[in-house]
Amino acid sequence: MLHELRRGENVQNRPSATWLTEVEYESFESDWESQWQIREELKYKSGELRRYGNKLDQATFNDNKVECFRKKGNKDKSTKFRNLSESHCKK
Repeated sequence: MLHELRRGENVQNRPSATWLTEVEYESFESDWESQWQIREELKYKSGELRRYGNKLDQATFNDNKVECFRKKGNKDKSTKFRNLSESHCKK
């Protein structure tokens, strides 16, 4: 079971309950429930967090374009996208 978990595979609850003590299994279930609640809360981002994520995505996109144009030797476009990227980061 440990090897399956280390490989990132799913393990059924029934074998977990068999191999863990009652206290360990209750702790496991409690931790799982906490993680589930956190993930549910994160599904619904606030407007401000959503705007932050969008600006970060735009900044990352523009930064990737900087590298592309820099490698091609196009300094003008590279500078333009660097400025755009920095602008999004500041916002």
